[in-house]
Amino acid sequence: RPHQQPAAPASRRAASTRPALIFLQEVSLPWGRLVALAGRLGYQVALGTSPPEADRKLVTLYQTGLEVNASDLEPGYVQLVRLGSYTFVHVHLASGGSNYRARAASVDTIIAPFLASERDLPFLVGDFNCVTSPIDAEVQGQHKFCPRLNAMLAAFGYVDLYPSLHPL
Repeated sequence: RPHQQPAAPASRRAASTRPALIFLQEVSLPWGRLVALAGRLGYQVALGTSPPEADRKLVTLYQTGLEVNASDLEPGYVQLVRLGSYTFVHVHLASGGSNYRARAASVDTIIAPFLASERDLPFLVGDFNCVTSPIDAEVQGQHKFCPRLNAMLAAFGYVDLYPSLHPL
């Protein structure tokens, strides 16, 4: 009889196919359509506010029935999401080659001070619109390298999971 792996428990299979939280950037759906679509999928919506200069919204979808608190640390760029004892900093830093100063400013004036104020470090999620390794900067361009982000990640002991899970 061939060896078979035992089936994963239903709760673990469901969690892997229907996450509790989904973090989105650059959502352009109107509010009503976004809420309707999320509802059909079994989610509620935590919508961040846009900054005055741009239509940038951070959206967190969370499973219906969960108690999630969301607020903006920097409208359109950094959203704070709390689910029970878990805290997430949902990030969508400024994009484009000319916005390296804006990315560094968000790191220095918003994200790092918040991390320093927390007893337990939150999860950092989202789109940083920059790279943290010199080898990636060779491909993406030096303007995409963010030494301030790199320094902050090192200072607080964060690890970028993607290269850790998928080494070259």
